[in-house]
Amino acid sequence: MPTIRQSYTVTVPEEPPASAFPFLKQEIRRKSSAVSGSVLVSAFVGLLINQAKNSKSAQGLVGLRNLGNTCFMNSILQCLSNTQQLRDYCLHNSHRRDLNNNSRTNTALMEEFAKLIQTLWTSTSSEAVSPSEFKTQIQKYAPRFVGYNQQDAQEFLRFLLDGLHNEVNRVTVRPRATMEDLDHLPSEPQLRAVFQSVRARCMNMFFLLSRDDEKGKRMWNKYLEREDSRIVDLFVGQLKSSLTCSDCGYCSTVFDPFWDLSLPIAKKGYGEVSLMDCMRLFTKEDVLDGDEKPTCYRCKARRKCTKKFTIQKFPKILVLHLKRFSEARIRTSKLSTFVSFPLKDLDLREFASENSIHAVYNLYAVSNHSGTTMGGHYTAYCRNPSTGEWHTFNDSRVTPMSSSQVRTSDAYVLFYELSTSSRMYNFCTSERNSRPNRAAVTYHPSVCGYSVSVCCVTAGMRGVAVTAGATITRTPERERKGGEWLIKAVFWGHDNGNPFAASGPRDSGRACVGMMSSPARLSEAAAHTMQTLQNSCDSGPEKHATATSDSPPCLTSMSVWLFCRCGPADGEVLWDGAMEQAEGRTFMQVISEKYSPENFPYRRGPGMGVVVPAGPQGSPMKDRLNLPSVLVLNGCGISSAGDESEIAAFCAHVVELDLSDNKLQDWQEISKIVSNIPNLDFLNLSSNPLSEAVLERSCAESFSRVRRLVLNNTRVSWDTVHTFTGEIPELEQLFLCLNEYDTVSPSTVPCPSLRLLHITDNNLQDWNEVRKFGVLFPGLESLILANNNLASIEDSGDTLRRLFPSLRSINLHNSGLSTWEDIEKLNFFPKLEDVRVQGIPLLQTYTNTERRSLIVAHLPSVSMLNGSVVTDGEREDAERFFIRYHLDYPEEELPYRYHCLVTKYGKLAPLADIDLRPRCYAKVEVHCEDKVELVSIRLDQTVAELKKQLRTVVQLPTNNMRLYYIDKEVACVFGPEEMKYSTRALHSYSIRDGDEILVVPKSK
Repeated sequence: MPTIRQSYTVTVPEEPPASAFPFLKQEIRRKSSAVSGSVLVSAFVGLLINQAKNSKSAQGLVGLRNLGNTCFMNSILQCLSNTQQLRDYCLHNSHRRDLNNNSRTNTALMEEFAKLIQTLWTSTSSEAVSPSEFKTQIQKYAPRFVGYNQQDAQEFLRFLLDGLHNEVNRVTVRPRATMEDLDHLPSEPQLRAVFQSVRARCMNMFFLLSRDDEKGKRMWNKYLEREDSRIVDLFVGQLKSSLTCSDCGYCSTVFDPFWDLSLPIAKKGYGEVSLMDCMRLFTKEDVLDGDEKPTCYRCKARRKCTKKFTIQKFPKILVLHLKRFSEARIRTSKLSTFVSFPLKDLDLREFASENSIHAVYNLYAVSNHSGTTMGGHYTAYCRNPSTGEWHTFNDSRVTPMSSSQVRTSDAYVLFYELSTSSRMYNFCTSERNSRPNRAAVTYHPSVCGYSVSVCCVTAGMRGVAVTAGATITRTPERERKGGEWLIKAVFWGHDNGNPFAASGPRDSGRACVGMMSSPARLSEAAAHTMQTLQNSCDSGPEKHATATSDSPPCLTSMSVWLFCRCGPADGEVLWDGAMEQAEGRTFMQVISEKYSPENFPYRRGPGMGVVVPAGPQGSPMKDRLNLPSVLVLNGCGISSAGDESEIAAFCAHVVELDLSDNKLQDWQEISKIVSNIPNLDFLNLSSNPLSEAVLERSCAESFSRVRRLVLNNTRVSWDTVHTFTGEIPELEQLFLCLNEYDTVSPSTVPCPSLRLLHITDNNLQDWNEVRKFGVLFPGLESLILANNNLASIEDSGDTLRRLFPSLRSINLHNSGLSTWEDIEKLNFFPKLEDVRVQGIPLLQTYTNTERRSLIVAHLPSVSMLNGSVVTDGEREDAERFFIRYHLDYPEEELPYRYHCLVTKYGKLAPLADIDLRPRCYAKVEVHCEDKVELVSIRLDQTVAELKKQLRTVVQLPTNNMRLYYIDKEVACVFGPEEMKYSTRALHSYSIRDGDEILVVPKSK
């Protein structure tokens, strides 16, 4: 990866000083030292580079090692490390209370994250921290991060926050018997489809009669009933989406939680836009017409509508993602437009749903992406919450920076914190009418095979309640005959507001809709019943001021829940939601639930979209979200395909499909899914129980269009792998990580199309097994063998050239290589240009500088090492270092590469041992009139900051001070030097112990 654009012309020692406050062994003086001016500049640059390592007061300034293309992870981790409230949550071990209270077994991700944050903020060592243990846990939670491919930082942030939230969620048992949760319904697809539609109609009817702010509060409280954690407290806000019909003016609103906002970058006639331009583009009113026209609730027909977003609830931490990458079918491009954003006082009140909301934010971190989509690098700019100073985090390197350098065209993810002076809009948690404490799940024996009811209970002005219900029944006799469904909808009023009171309801009106033959007609019948109830309440509150208990009151608030009863006619069986969980769900069930508008407000984590009603008319899924081309359905309990015709109808445009961590264990079911997605290019089946599944060649033919196949943590046999490689003619990438392979079975049919093989975290220790990949995949260009403990590379140069003629990249992280001969054998791969070899036993005794320099010198043809580009200048420095490193070796122990480099450069003399490490503090005498005091000052601060430090010493305000610096060694020649530039750094004055600072009041 290319390094960050800031660079220096001098090399500063990587190793830190032993002391927390080191002093220079040799003083570097402006007038009296013999050291040249360039060396002096080097010392000052070194001060900037190493000040974080040498100061205990600057905690949190520790780098993270790049494990191989993990700069995206390091960038986000440093931004989260400087999120003060999240940092304190980890440092104070508050997360342990939430982990213990939840009684969960899978808490490793939160524990490793907290441990990493604690290390960054409490470590006294200046060595960069390795996040390898954390990476192990995040790739278990999200298998897409297995291996060492380049990843998207914003996508990683979403998965990380979602994983942390899941492990510290205060809600251990989510509400089941509610209108928002149908998991306790019988699993028959038709019945579930009916009630999803009925539920949406009921909810929409109520929300038509509610104010938007009350609706927002209610939806937020219901969200917290399921998702409530410290992570949600900090990062989650609420977005309001308004849809207005252009014909009748009817407006419907939907409230969705959000973890971040992805902002399109506005296009202007010049190369710079502002962040507010991007926010206005995100919230601007869009027109939905043509195929995008939704169905208007009032018009009962598809109508042209306008859609607009506003922010209902602002989070404490606002994450803004600038959409620099545009996806296309052929290639991905990047926008390098400079987006100007404020560091302080970002006022977002114009985007709030309520005019009274105050939302002013201050920037504290930026995740940057430099380079292109083909090769880039992530860094982070963070403001230290303890000192308020900005620093650049470039993997293991941490350097100070000015706040004026924060704004660049590389800014990708912005982290803002709510200003302490901003008034937060808080939802009211107490409601006059709340959902009952326990779910109303009952069973009454009847002649019906099962009967499920949707019940909406509303409270009125005088304590009078109105209840509306929609009951769907089907008798065993009708089921055997394939008969019709019967919907019976009833609404009534009664005095005590309890639909289950012993006195029973008193009828004020009934509506019975006849027999319907399809779920689609059934939904329309339920909608008719709900409309009837709405019309009964349209007369307004003035009419009901004197209403009796027999007349339906005006609906002012509503509590909604679902109760069901089911079982055969001859006995009582209460259905348990665990039944469906054990059996698993179908692919189409999950799509139906995940992308239905009524479920959308309660979805969480990565993958949120915007509801756009569309789909074939008359379909049970006509009010669905347009499925994205990248479909992520991991951890959904899928065990079978479902209706293949619906898969073909709704998924024809899907290009990437992620089915990891489900219950798929039959290749025939997977084949039914894949065969009906004609454009499928990427398929992820990681963490599915496929170890015992047998793949027939006829079944494997369904996968023939897949180019990238992920089988991580599936324990599939090599026979299955060979069947795939034989039946997928254009397979380019294959992922076989975490499969516990210790051998590789040969195949008679090679796969020449494969270009990339990920096989990390297995047990391949013998090179004789690895060499088989050269026969199986003769066109292989990238081989990822990290975490396999490979002992050595045993083949000769001719064999390596023959087996891997096209290999360009190899990853040997955490292997068992222990000799330089193994490293030198990498030169025999004829096209090798990218090598990753961190964490091997051979390098354990070397410093970071020695490791990289020695490897670069050993591999003259490699242009990329451990994710960083090897420049010509670095190679020359490394080769010269290699010669000097071996100067004291006996002749018989000198490596062959030494003689080659001596021929090129000659025998070099050793470098002079000059310690250029700058000092961070100096003790100076502060003189103000008759007062003299010895003060320790930081040399990395500015003159303005020094004035603030001296306020308590000289008892003067900063605007009434004049400062003069007196160098004792040359004071008799030059006299005092006025320190009149407030932004000038103190180190530029070459201040040392014993010098003087003269403070003169301006009034004098």
